[in-house]
Amino acid sequence: MDIQSQALAAQLCLADKSLSAEQIKVTAYSDYFQLSVLSQLDQHFSTGQALPKYQADSFMAFVLSKPTVEQDIIHIHVFQPLDNDGRPTGELWIKMKSKAALPSRAYSDTGVDDAAYIQTFLMKEDGLSAEAIHINGAKVEGGPAWLKTSLSINKTGESLNITLPMLETPLDVPERFAGHFYLKLLSLQHPAIQALQ
Repeated sequence: MDIQSQALAAQLCLADKSLSAEQIKVTAYSDYFQLSVLSQLDQHFSTGQALPKYQADSFMAFVLSKPTVEQDIIHIHVFQPLDNDGRPTGELWIKMKSKAALPSRAYSDTGVDDAAYIQTFLMKEDGLSAEAIHINGAKVEGGPAWLKTSLSINKTGESLNITLPMLETPLDVPERFAGHFYLKLLSLQHPAIQALQ
């Protein structure tokens, strides 16, 4: 499964059966994670300093992106960070709509850990067992904190403990920021997932 397909599957995990894959558009980004980009954006928003030019698939473009719903099409964004050698790290950072924000959904908070559910679903779709894995979502406050918070992977004996940073925004904030669900996942190409195969 490529990164767009994995992001699409993640968004569908939060939806009811009335939402189809054809109603979701995924924009993919692949670049190095750069803290300096966050500083540049902070300067831009606080002082009006001009942003540097950036590529459409860059980390800067991903940071500036927001999931939206337009004419019954959900636009989501997935970032694939690169390591120092320019290879994918195996992480996926997804900006999608929350369960509460999805159209034609009778929303109810079931108390299910959405981060764990999505990660487990992706693994099962690839034929992997998640029995020896303990997955938890770790809520963070604010986009910059989510971007800076790392995935945590710890192996203890035969068990793998994974903590996935996530951010969910309420619906009663300005529309540009409302109903978002940001999540960092292990892609099916991550070394920790590959080791399970």
